Amino acid sequence: MALHYLAETAFEDLLFVWRRHDDLQNNSNVALPVLTASRRDLEQSRQRMRRLRLALYPSRTEQETELLAVLCPTIDEIVHLGWAHQTPLFPGTMTCPCGERIPIP
Repeated sequence: MALHYLAETAFEDLLFVWRRHDDLQNNSNVALPVLTASRRDLEQSRQRMRRLRLALYPSRTEQETELLAVLCPTIDEIVHLGWAHQTPLFPGTMTCPCGERIPIP
Protein backbone atom coordinates (compact mmCIF):
# COMPACT_ATOMS: atom_id res chain seq x y z
CA MET A 1 0.00 0.00 0.00
CA ALA A 2 1.39 3.37 -1.01
CA LEU A 3 1.35 6.26 1.43
CA HIS A 4 -0.97 9.18 0.80
CA TYR A 5 1.02 12.14 -0.51
CA LEU A 6 0.42 14.07 2.75
CA ALA A 7 1.82 11.21 4.83
CA GLU A 8 4.74 10.76 2.44
CA THR A 9 5.62 14.46 2.65
CA ALA A 10 5.30 14.50 6.44
CA PHE A 11 7.47 11.38 6.73
CA GLU A 12 10.18 12.87 4.49
CA ASP A 13 10.10 16.05 6.60
CA LEU A 14 10.34 14.02 9.81
CA LEU A 15 13.39 12.15 8.53
CA PHE A 16 15.06 15.38 7.41
CA VAL A 17 14.44 17.12 10.76
CA TRP A 18 15.48 14.02 12.72
CA ARG A 19 18.78 13.70 10.83
CA ARG A 20 19.50 17.42 11.22
CA HIS A 21 18.82 17.20 14.97
CA ASP A 22 21.03 14.13 15.27
CA ASP A 23 23.86 15.94 13.47
CA LEU A 24 23.50 18.91 15.81
CA GLN A 25 23.51 16.65 18.88
CA ASN A 26 26.74 15.04 17.72
CA ASN A 27 28.42 18.41 17.22
CA SER A 28 29.91 19.69 20.48
CA ASN A 29 30.16 23.26 19.15
CA VAL A 30 26.39 23.78 18.83
CA ALA A 31 24.87 26.39 21.14
CA LEU A 32 22.11 25.26 23.47
CA PRO A 33 19.46 27.59 21.97
CA VAL A 34 20.13 26.09 18.51
CA LEU A 35 19.80 22.56 19.89
CA THR A 36 16.62 23.53 21.74
CA ALA A 37 15.06 24.97 18.58
CA SER A 38 16.05 21.84 16.67
CA ARG A 39 14.42 19.63 19.30
CA ARG A 40 11.25 21.73 19.12
CA ASP A 41 11.21 21.34 15.32
CA LEU A 42 11.67 17.60 15.70
CA GLU A 43 8.78 17.36 18.15
CA GLN A 44 6.49 19.39 15.86
CA SER A 45 7.37 17.19 12.89
CA ARG A 46 6.83 14.03 14.95
CA GLN A 47 3.43 15.26 16.16
CA ARG A 48 2.37 16.16 12.60
CA MET A 49 3.26 12.66 11.39
CA ARG A 50 1.44 11.10 14.35
CA ARG A 51 -1.77 13.07 13.68
CA LEU A 52 -1.64 12.08 9.99
CA ARG A 53 -1.07 8.43 10.83
CA LEU A 54 -3.97 8.43 13.27
CA ALA A 55 -6.25 10.09 10.70
CA LEU A 56 -5.26 8.07 7.64
CA TYR A 57 -3.97 4.74 8.99
CA PRO A 58 -5.44 4.10 12.45
CA SER A 59 -4.94 0.75 14.12
CA ARG A 60 -7.97 -1.36 15.03
CA THR A 61 -7.80 -0.17 18.61
CA GLU A 62 -7.53 3.45 17.50
CA GLN A 63 -10.52 3.03 15.19
CA GLU A 64 -12.59 1.88 18.17
CA THR A 65 -11.90 5.18 19.94
CA GLU A 66 -12.41 7.52 16.98
CA LEU A 67 -14.97 10.25 17.39
CA LEU A 68 -15.64 10.99 13.75
CA ALA A 69 -14.91 9.44 10.35
CA VAL A 70 -15.56 11.72 7.39
CA LEU A 71 -14.68 11.91 3.73
CA CYS A 72 -12.34 14.83 3.20
CA PRO A 73 -12.95 16.18 -0.31
CA THR A 74 -9.67 18.11 -0.27
CA ILE A 75 -7.44 15.05 0.07
CA ASP A 76 -10.03 12.60 -1.27
CA GLU A 77 -9.69 10.22 1.69
CA ILE A 78 -11.75 9.05 4.62
CA VAL A 79 -10.16 10.51 7.72
CA HIS A 80 -10.56 9.10 11.21
CA LEU A 81 -10.59 11.87 13.78
CA GLY A 82 -10.16 11.38 17.50
CA TRP A 83 -9.02 13.27 20.57
CA ALA A 84 -5.60 13.99 19.02
CA HIS A 85 -7.34 16.08 16.34
CA GLN A 86 -9.17 18.42 18.70
CA THR A 87 -8.59 22.11 18.18
CA PRO A 88 -7.88 23.71 21.58
CA LEU A 89 -8.38 27.26 20.27
CA PHE A 90 -11.73 26.30 18.75
CA PRO A 91 -13.67 24.11 21.22
CA GLY A 92 -16.12 21.71 19.62
CA THR A 93 -14.06 21.25 16.48
CA MET A 94 -11.40 18.91 15.13
CA THR A 95 -8.71 19.61 12.57
CA CYS A 96 -8.66 17.47 9.44
CA PRO A 97 -5.23 16.66 7.93
CA CYS A 98 -6.10 19.12 5.13
CA GLY A 99 -6.33 21.90 7.72
CA GLU A 100 -10.11 22.35 7.73
CA ARG A 101 -11.87 22.60 11.08
CA ILE A 102 -14.74 20.12 11.37
CA PRO A 103 -17.45 20.60 14.01
CA ILE A 104 -17.96 17.72 16.41
CA PRO A 105 -21.61 16.61 16.08
